[in-house]
Amino acid sequence: QLLREKEEDRKKILRQYEDLTREVQEAETINRTLEMQAANLMIEVKSKQSDLEAARARADNLDSYVEEILRQNEQFRTQIISLNAKVDMLTSDLQDNRVARDSVLTDLDGVNQLAVKLNTDKV
Repeated sequence: QLLREKEEDRKKILRQYEDLTREVQEAETINRTLEMQAANLMIEVKSKQSDLEAARARADNLDSYVEEILRQNEQFRTQIISLNAKVDMLTSDLQDNRVARDSVLTDLDGVNQLAVKLNTDKV
């Protein structure tokens, strides 16, 4: 009877040992799987960080480009305002010159008529 109980206890302990060994092996397998997944995730995180840094650099470059374009546009606006003022001034000068030319042509016609009249009076 005592031997049978001892044998049952031994078998029970052996089953527990086998169960625990199996659980340890499963836990180790799961642990290795999780470690590989963690390593893969770290690689992916590093890749995403590189992508993010590249995107930030592109965004900074685009910001600089936009700022340069805006600065150039402002310069062009200033130049256009200046050129418009010069065109207005030249248009006004041209108008004044046309008036003066018309006056000179009128005076020249008058002088020409006087010269013709003097020539006819002399003859």
